[in-house]
Amino acid sequence: MNRLFSLLIVLTLSAALKTPASARYYPAVDPFITTENAQRLKAMRKISPAAMHSIEPVIRDWLQFYHLDISKFYLGKKGSWLFYQDYPSYARDFDAKNDDVYIPQKFDYSPSKQKYLDYKLIDKLGNQYVFAGHEDSEELYLVDRKQKTKKIIQWFGSAQMTEATFWLDEEHFIIVGLVFPNSYFIYTLGPEDQLVSYYYESTPEQFKTGYETRFLQSKGVIIPKE
Repeated sequence: MNRLFSLLIVLTLSAALKTPASARYYPAVDPFITTENAQRLKAMRKISPAAMHSIEPVIRDWLQFYHLDISKFYLGKKGSWLFYQDYPSYARDFDAKNDDVYIPQKFDYSPSKQKYLDYKLIDKLGNQYVFAGHEDSEELYLVDRKQKTKKIIQWFGSAQMTEATFWLDEEHFIIVGLVFPNSYFIYTLGPEDQLVSYYYESTPEQFKTGYETRFLQSKGVIIPKE
């Protein structure tokens, strides 16, 4: 009986390993998970051609800035970004005066301008918008001017940083950024709280930063000299 049970386990595992990675569930992996099993999963879970086709044109400037090949990214997680439900203390009430606004220097807007992403500290000084630097952590909010909602969608500690966000359409958007000390990430988010994350692990020698400055300056934001 035990021998038969063991044989069934072996056959099940063998069948699973022959199944394409996209067709079966894997635990989440990311640059912080470095176990031997995680490394095997990262090697198997390359970004799909369909994902590359939809994402690459939108973030091409970011990829080219770092000389990144999107085909080298691996799938980290498919799941939910219901962060604001798990951490209600991070919820914010919609304030029409401060939230129902169109300020492209400070926020990244959807095609209709009715939704935007709020994540950078940018101050208005006179007629200028000035980058106020980074805090120890970073909160990203999705604001819907029509529905009058403001909810947190991501929180990053000091080891991760958002550099830019891009809208695919009215419902889907992309977050790109850094994972210190040597990795890059792409998050795609959509309706019904869908999240897919991708990562590329570089080396400390090849790892570069700087796109955040380029992106903010392209929006007319002033970066103070250190």
